[in-house]
Amino acid sequence: MSYYRRYTRYRHRRPRYSYSPSELRGRALVGVALLVALPFIAMKPEQLYSFFAGLFLLVLCGAFAIYAVIFIAKSWNNRPVVIDEDPSEEFNSQLEQVNSLRTAREFPTKIESVSDKYILKKSLLTSSEKIFYESLSTAVGNEYKIEVQVPLSALVRVKDSYGNYINYKDWNPIKSKTVDFVLCDISLTPKLVIELDDSSHERPDRQERDRIVNEILGGVGLPICRIPVQQTYIAQDLRNQLTLNGL
Repeated sequence: MSYYRRYTRYRHRRPRYSYSPSELRGRALVGVALLVALPFIAMKPEQLYSFFAGLFLLVLCGAFAIYAVIFIAKSWNNRPVVIDEDPSEEFNSQLEQVNSLRTAREFPTKIESVSDKYILKKSLLTSSEKIFYESLSTAVGNEYKIEVQVPLSALVRVKDSYGNYINYKDWNPIKSKTVDFVLCDISLTPKLVIELDDSSHERPDRQERDRIVNEILGGVGLPICRIPVQQTYIAQDLRNQLTLNGL
């Protein structure tokens, strides 16, 4: 075999003792593991127990020391400021404010007065509803009583709700809806519901709400009369319209 043929035959062969990087890492890890495990293999069971017990105590003491350092640092940072009797009253008041702010930061308490959350409404009705209410009072006289802003749940109830059981599927459509006016007889039995429709009732969501109210009241046999908002109302015309709607 010529030299050229031998050279081309063996030139791509990997050297005998060369390894890839992954093989070298694996062999190195195995060697380190053997070196670490060698002392433990040579130890007796009593020595192993003493070693691990000492290691556990060392870790426990270290954790306790770190916790103590953190606790002392927090206590020192949040220590109250001592107020001397010699300085002026203004200085003492400022230091008291600082201490109170620190206490509020450490023990936050949210105490709000009811007056900070709510205000009393001046009227149950809007200005346009007041105008209609006066005309409606003239139209019905003493024959009927007028109730305003009545919840729908005060007029109807879910049929199969007994005791503590509530049919939420049928309760949800009526729980948060109100009607503008309800005409009742002397025994407070509802006779007619009146809704005053302004421009907001042209929105799709309001139209869907009106459809649900009409369907529910129609299902229980309580007539409803819808009257568009106007600047003025004639009592006799209102009376005729209410009569046509089943009053």
